[in-house]
Amino acid sequence: MTELEMIRRAETYMKQLSMGNDPISGEEIPEDSILSQVRLARCFAFTADILHRLAEQGGLRAAGASHKARPVFVIPDGIDLTVLVADEPVQITRLAQAVTDLCYPEGEGPKLNAVVVTNWLLHAGYLMEQTNASGKRNRVPAQKGVALGITATEREGRDGTYLAVRYGPAAQRLILERLPEMLAARRAEDADIKQESEK
Repeated sequence: MTELEMIRRAETYMKQLSMGNDPISGEEIPEDSILSQVRLARCFAFTADILHRLAEQGGLRAAGASHKARPVFVIPDGIDLTVLVADEPVQITRLAQAVTDLCYPEGEGPKLNAVVVTNWLLHAGYLMEQTNASGKRNRVPAQKGVALGITATEREGRDGTYLAVRYGPAAQRLILERLPEMLAARRAEDADIKQESEK
């Protein structure tokens, strides 16, 4: 088993524990079990989220390298991001690229990573994680996100069926208005990771 496979398995175990299920048998954990404590469930969910992000970065070595090399995206003074709101739904990667092009038109600055946005939307309850039949995890609109105009449509791609998530005008506006907050949250997270690594 590769390191990445082990991380994915650990993530699955933590996710199941956070939902009150035995990750081995799949049965519900008894209420009187120490594993059913609310504080532990929150810890399991937090750990599952960290493992998911670690797996998305390619594992421990890749995550360490990307963390060191990752530039900080900063919105220059005087930039009005709301001019980027489109009339039609768009992919988050397209919106992130539009922000990058507006902030650094000459291409001399860092790129906005769409994961910064989707992580914030996930924690804010606009997105949720869903596992498909093949075991792949997707971030799809939660009820709160659907109300904001985030949609997910099944489409056929080169590698089979996939979910195409699109963000309508209202969702785009929310993202663009709250982007400074998202970036601040990411910087705080990076600072915490650095502090922990130095202990």
